[in-house]
Amino acid sequence: VASATELPFPSESFDAVVSFQVIEHIPDDRKFLDEIRRVLKPGGMLLLTTPNRRLRLLPLQRPWNPYHVREYSDKSLHHLFKTVFAVVTIQGIHARPELHAMERARVKQRIPIVLLKMLYRSLEPLLPLTIAKAARARAEGSATVPGQEVLPLPASGDFFLLQDTRSCIDLFCNAIRTPS
Repeated sequence: VASATELPFPSESFDAVVSFQVIEHIPDDRKFLDEIRRVLKPGGMLLLTTPNRRLRLLPLQRPWNPYHVREYSDKSLHHLFKTVFAVVTIQGIHARPELHAMERARVKQRIPIVLLKMLYRSLEPLLPLTIAKAARARAEGSATVPGQEVLPLPASGDFFLLQDTRSCIDLFCNAIRTPS
């Protein structure tokens, strides 16, 4: 266990670093990438995934996951990476249609919940106590998709990479450390 911005390894220790679904949790994302670059050998590769902001959030919406400091679009992720790595490729992680539809439904369901929470916060002082309690319970309730089928555990062919980063579930970034 270590801080992602202060890795306990000597410089140029690794041929590859894998970071799946982490960067969105790190307050100083630039320092995180600087530290990964430091521990990579010249020619070493970083493989990183993060949720696709375009799928999950409205344009100015903050992440609804309380543990996400920020979420990235393909452009914002590419811009950040280019400040640290010279060679950067970003692709989209897609899924077979049933899995993709399930994730889209789960995410789209969050938008009404966010709007309901905003409405509740603005109206709470005006609502009688019992109505306020009911509104709070609905606003804080878990999101489920009515009629959502339970799918079998994903298999290796269920997810794949494409150049399309707009409609993907997650972003996949491949960065290579060039010699200093």
